[in-house]
Amino acid sequence: MDDGPFEAVLVDQIELTETSQYFELSEGGKLILENRNDTLSPIISLIEHGKVKWTLDTDTRNTEGYESTRIWKISNLQITNSTNPINLRFTGHWTYGAEQGSMEIDREDGDNRFCLSW
Repeated sequence: MDDGPFEAVLVDQIELTETSQYFELSEGGKLILENRNDTLSPIISLIEHGKVKWTLDTDTRNTEGYESTRIWKISNLQITNSTNPINLRFTGHWTYGAEQGSMEIDREDGDNRFCLSW
């Protein structure tokens, strides 16, 4: 059974910390995962040509029917497609435990969908 699809929302660029994880993409791009403190949801950013193209907040509460849920960590991130769309596999730590997740992101504008499965 799948939970979702969720949609991460575009937000302003955040300040990165020492715990930020960097992943190489095609064409010199970099994907950055920032697991913020335990009261905030993870952030995913795309950097191209030295500039942040978009930043996404993965808060599951933004999805109708999931307003009482919360995701606080993404781990074991793997990039399964580094071009367009960007495809990710990961473990999402959220209200119902640690579950396998997948996400597809449009590299141009950050439009996305993600699901968590148990």
